[in-house]
Amino acid sequence: MTISTEYRLVEFFGKAGKRSWQGGFSLVEILVGMVVALLASLAIMQAFSGFEGQKRITSGTADAQTSSALAIYSIQREVQQAGFGMALYDYRENRLLPMDCPSIVNITGDSSISPAPVDYVPVVIADGENDESDEIVIRYGNSPTGGAIVEVTAVSGGGSALSVNNNMVCRVNDRMLITDRGNNRCFLGKVEGLDDTTGIDLVQGSGSIVASTSSAPVHLSCFEPVTPRSFVAVGGELRLNDDPIAADIVGLQAQYGIAAENPAVGSENQVVAWVNATGEWAADTIDMARRKRIKAVRVAVIARNPLYQKEAVSQACSAEDAPEPTGLCAWAGTEDSPAPKVDLAALTGLDDWDHYRYRIFETIIPLRNVVWAKEAM
Repeated sequence: MTISTEYRLVEFFGKAGKRSWQGGFSLVEILVGMVVALLASLAIMQAFSGFEGQKRITSGTADAQTSSALAIYSIQREVQQAGFGMALYDYRENRLLPMDCPSIVNITGDSSISPAPVDYVPVVIADGENDESDEIVIRYGNSPTGGAIVEVTAVSGGGSALSVNNNMVCRVNDRMLITDRGNNRCFLGKVEGLDDTTGIDLVQGSGSIVASTSSAPVHLSCFEPVTPRSFVAVGGELRLNDDPIAADIVGLQAQYGIAAENPAVGSENQVVAWVNATGEWAADTIDMARRKRIKAVRVAVIARNPLYQKEAVSQACSAEDAPEPTGLCAWAGTEDSPAPKVDLAALTGLDDWDHYRYRIFETIIPLRNVVWAKEAM
């Protein structure tokens, strides 16, 4: 091999090796690339995390709104039925109304049936203790005659057989309320049998109906056994007779809409104020005269998004009697008609209640059967 040939080979391999060394990455370049990739990944993850958090907030809020709509619809449907087929739709002076019964004698022989007049009240609100959720109890029947009234013309068979104008309003196993205005007394009975048109036989129980000693007529009204419907928010869900029907509901607040104590003619059913079920309007102290003034119920349902937030995102209600309250309030109130207090700490039992998002949904429900019955209920 000649010297020129060797020089060319050395020159070739030297240049080839040099070109291979220049085609790679240095350690500095690799480190810079890793830093850029980490920064890009961090930005992408932050954007994804923010999007996912907003998605969870939106979906949680949508779920809470759906639950609230279901809760409001369920309550409204039941309250609108309040009083149907129970109270007597008659208010003439010569008839004793169920709401005016001083006491009711249970002659059915069934001790599980409470004969107290309160069992015939269409709607009762039990105010939640310590600012907790209220309870709404609704009563109505399923009688096809709607609690129509008939007159008792005779009592026989030791007080267990009645003669009436027309027994078409009753069915076997119906309960009946008998009112005797002349002697200011009421009876709770049960239908055992009917004849073709005018006879009603009662189930023999712990007592009997005594013929009236007054010239005032005795009346009765038949209805099916009434099962109270009770709404309350417990454990983060709305329950109907202890059965959960809507999730993410942390509170239920309700008030009576009342008419004036001595209303002008034609305004007996006009709501002039809203009151809590406390004091003279409490379930265990309210008298019949006040109950007849109740014409509507307004309800507030408090729903919660179950997603916990790191920072406080909710604010307590500023005042229940403010015309323009701020924070989590049921609705605007006045000094005479304050809105119900919404205490989320009491309703949820959490010290960090303000780290959740809430929505309050309200509605006003007229007691249409009560309004129809005028002062009978």
